[in-house]
Amino acid sequence: MMSQMKGGCPVDYNTITDLFLQRNLIREATVFLLDVLKPNLPEHGFLQTKVLEINLVTFPNVADAILANGMFSHYDRPRIAQLCEKAGLFMRALQAAKEYSDQLGVDACIKLFEQFKSYEGLYFFLGSYLSSSEDPDIHFKYIEAAAKTSQIKEVERVTRESNFYDPEKTKNFLMEAKLPDARPLINVCDHFGFVPDLTHYLYSKSQTICCGILKGMSRR
Repeated sequence: MMSQMKGGCPVDYNTITDLFLQRNLIREATVFLLDVLKPNLPEHGFLQTKVLEINLVTFPNVADAILANGMFSHYDRPRIAQLCEKAGLFMRALQAAKEYSDQLGVDACIKLFEQFKSYEGLYFFLGSYLSSSEDPDIHFKYIEAAAKTSQIKEVERVTRESNFYDPEKTKNFLMEAKLPDARPLINVCDHFGFVPDLTHYLYSKSQTICCGILKGMSRR
């Protein structure tokens, strides 16, 4: 009622929010802030950040819903991205990276993920570009990141559906990766005419397995 008084609320929104939080009334504080912050004004950036912060710590699903609705656009994005990562909301965390990639460039973001060997981050980051990109490097690096994070079904899907990854480079990577599922390699070799290479690889692999079994038996 105070927030709807003519002439504006006589008490600062942040003060009211703190009164709720001092009594651990997280839901009540959230309902209050979602109501008064509907106009999405630049001067409310601090309170937008606060309502996301308190929910990322206590009720991540509520914060996820707020972000999904696109209600706010003036909150502290690096701060919220960090908290999203801690809360396990990796796709939300990477939306800050995706927005900054327009300024930094996708290649710079990829190099940053690779520098820290954050293949899971790279996997989620590139996943948001894959359907709209025909860049062979993006498709290959997505396959590479998916393989290194054990997303084998996704590696199989992309090698089967995509026409944009570098065939030779992908074939060589998959042969070196030695995934537990041979279907991604079979997809590449079948689609791009590398069947002789595939036959040789599978034969060599079977020979290695046979040799290992024989050595094990001889030790007994």
